[in-house]
Amino acid sequence: MAETYDSSVRTVAPERAYEVAASRQLQAQIIAHVNDAVVVTGPDFHIQLWNTAAEQLYGWTATEVLGRTVNAVLPVRRYLSGADEATIRQQLIELGSWRGEVVQEHQAGHNVFVDSSVQVIRDDSGAVSSVVAINRDITERRQAEEALRRSEARFRAATEGSLDAFVILDSVRNEHGAIIDFTLGHLNTPAEELLSLSQGVALGHRVLELFPGAPGSGTFGKLVNVLESGVPLEEEVAIESPRLTATWLRWQIVPLADGLAITLRDISARKQMENSLHHERNLLHALMDSIPDTIYFKDAQGRFTRINRAQVHMLGVNHEDEALGKTDADFFDAQLASASSEDERQLIATGQPVIDQIQHFQGPDGVPIWVSATKVPIVDRSGQPVGLVGISRDITARMHVEDDLRRSEARLVEAQRVARLGSWARDLTTGRITWSDELYHVFGVTPQAFGATLEAFLAFVHPDDRPLLEAMLAGIVVDHQPFHIDYRIVRQDGEVRVMSERGELVLNDQGRAQYLVGTTQDITERAHAEEALRLRDQAIAATTNGIILTDATAPDNPIIIVNPAFLQITGYSERDILGRNCRFLQGPATDPATVALLRSAISQEQPVTVEILNYHKDGTTFWNALSIAPMHDVWGRLTNFVGIQQDITARKQATQLSQAKEVAEQANQAKSEFLSRLSHELRTPLNSILGFAQLLAGEQLRPEQSESVGYIVAGGRHLLKLIDDVLDIQGIEAGRMALVVEALLIDDIVQEALDLTLPLARQGQIRVHGPDPIAREQPVLADRRRLMQVLLNLLSNAIKYTPAGGMVTVRYQPAGERLRIEISDTGHGIPESKLPRLFMPFERLGAEATGIEGTGLGLALSKALVEEMGGSVGACSAVGQGSSFWFELPFAEPVQSSAIVEPAEEVASR
Repeated sequence: MAETYDSSVRTVAPERAYEVAASRQLQAQIIAHVNDAVVVTGPDFHIQLWNTAAEQLYGWTATEVLGRTVNAVLPVRRYLSGADEATIRQQLIELGSWRGEVVQEHQAGHNVFVDSSVQVIRDDSGAVSSVVAINRDITERRQAEEALRRSEARFRAATEGSLDAFVILDSVRNEHGAIIDFTLGHLNTPAEELLSLSQGVALGHRVLELFPGAPGSGTFGKLVNVLESGVPLEEEVAIESPRLTATWLRWQIVPLADGLAITLRDISARKQMENSLHHERNLLHALMDSIPDTIYFKDAQGRFTRINRAQVHMLGVNHEDEALGKTDADFFDAQLASASSEDERQLIATGQPVIDQIQHFQGPDGVPIWVSATKVPIVDRSGQPVGLVGISRDITARMHVEDDLRRSEARLVEAQRVARLGSWARDLTTGRITWSDELYHVFGVTPQAFGATLEAFLAFVHPDDRPLLEAMLAGIVVDHQPFHIDYRIVRQDGEVRVMSERGELVLNDQGRAQYLVGTTQDITERAHAEEALRLRDQAIAATTNGIILTDATAPDNPIIIVNPAFLQITGYSERDILGRNCRFLQGPATDPATVALLRSAISQEQPVTVEILNYHKDGTTFWNALSIAPMHDVWGRLTNFVGIQQDITARKQATQLSQAKEVAEQANQAKSEFLSRLSHELRTPLNSILGFAQLLAGEQLRPEQSESVGYIVAGGRHLLKLIDDVLDIQGIEAGRMALVVEALLIDDIVQEALDLTLPLARQGQIRVHGPDPIAREQPVLADRRRLMQVLLNLLSNAIKYTPAGGMVTVRYQPAGERLRIEISDTGHGIPESKLPRLFMPFERLGAEATGIEGTGLGLALSKALVEEMGGSVGACSAVGQGSSFWFELPFAEPVQSSAIVEPAEEVASR
């Protein structure tokens, strides 16, 4: 190796050869054992020296490389620090040396990072005699630096890509080693926004300069404690600083070697939402406790988990906690508890709600109570029932009213039978006549044989009496005055009967005649009796009331004369009556005070008029309007008492019916007001819940959180629509629905409805065929907004209940002076037995078990709206083939049937 190092050793003087050789040998020994690779080449860059360190660094042995060029053995893959081969050659020529870092190739093929120092050796003439390169292996250092750069890059990417603020603090200590402050060493972009600081301004500044406060303050103390204890801290804290944009932070503080890494998250919105939800929860609890209906929640085992104040009173406990975890068996009798438990078991098993179930039980004070109970399932995210919520309304008063009404109606029927008195009503709009059962009996005709029209009634009237009766009926519609008329009828068996008829007009809210109502009494016997009495006694013969005459001079004031009307009213015969005091008409229910008033008037020889409850011979009661007057002879001595009585049972019953009707109307009005208030109270918290849920939906949420928020939004919107539908139906029932009926072009509205439901159809893979347009000069009469509501209800229903790949078709058809809009689907169809319940509110015909969303109000509301617009609604269906729903609207002007064409193009493909 020494021989190839420098050929000059062969040209020295003989006397110095030994000295030079020894020096070269020593030099070679040193080069061989240094840690740096030494490579020496001649001026032609052929390798002359290759030490042991070079063998270790590059993997080539000296034998393998000596005599080869440097570029062949050590190709440079790249120059570091901005150097290149041309620059290096230029520097070697001008300066004779160069130093820099390069990447060379190892004999095994991998890269070697080298710190290279190259020196040009010249001879005495200045010519290049050799080139010496000393190379140091810096691969580990460069790899460490590269790893550090990658780590720093990942750190920057991680912190800058985070939505949370990230800050690094370096501790500042005094001469005793105590922490007196922190300086900002790093902050990412979210931290700049949160702290209102830019990194260029903040880095290196002390924390207490930027956020003044005592070193011993709570926050500063927490920072010091984490660094000194080495225990990380995570907590949520309220912040009051004008520099910070947040009011609540969630921070994680992690100790470093001599500093802290802090992750900050602005949770102000979440805290605000939590506070709002807490407020809404309190509001909901307050609302529950203020509602007079009982509300309770149960788990799947029927145990109470939450009850309102009304339910506390219903169960007879002092506080809600006394009921939680218990079942109905702890509060009610075994039969009711068992039945309720079975209902709830079925509800949990099937998911079918219990609606308006009437229950009867003893209250905590022993008083019987009637309630209308509704129970609906509470389901988890998978739709499985996990509990239930129940609402019970005390209907005891209503049940008593209905019971009283039934008894009153029964008494009315019996009284009509006894009095041969029938009631009737005539609808002046339709002309249809309604008769009570007794009236059919009086006329000797069956309901099936009677045409229920004015013409059918007049056919019974005696020809001589018919013109007068027709004139009177026409006159009452004009002058609105009650009427009373007696006339004859000729029954189908030829018998002539005399009728006494009373009636009056019923007006609607606009003051227009709506109904004619009244009573008809068969007075044939009375008329005959009156005629006989007229012949015997003009005074008695002229009256239609019962009349008796008593002998005031005889003991016990006995009856000596009685007219037939009295006999008819009481049911007694003359033989039963004559010689007796009239107190025999009294009974257990007769008012003692009224009896005392009569006796007092008789004893004082004063006239008196009372209404008294008397008894027929058969024991039945009747109300008697009784007038008693004393009769004196010419000398003024009391000789007789005359009693005139009138059976006013029908009037009394009519009064009771009117009172019952008024109570029912008040109850209905109370229901309407309650629904209106409840809907308003529910809408306010629902709007808040929807608002905050939509705010949450705009946040960066995890998938499961977004799904939960989506359930809140969907559920809230579903409830709001349910409230709107309930209010619409209530408004229609109460006559408060205001419609703007105008001439509309049906094509425009139908096309708009199709466009709105098209996304739903595409989502369900349903084809929708729209109708060909009708002649545009043929408008229909309708309210635009309500017509759109009906179309959207029917279209969305058809799409929802049609399987994927099915078809929904819209057609126009002529229907006389109306246009029929028909919407058909190819769904599963509806059994014929269920069709009569299609348009009933809250009736879904079992669809609630399919998972298809709905409330059961859409069809009922659509029907009511179309009828309000002067139209009609209908449906037909075939199981397995599909259903068709249609509604008809009047044309704004007469049309020709040729203006209607059949459907053509498919709109779902657009």
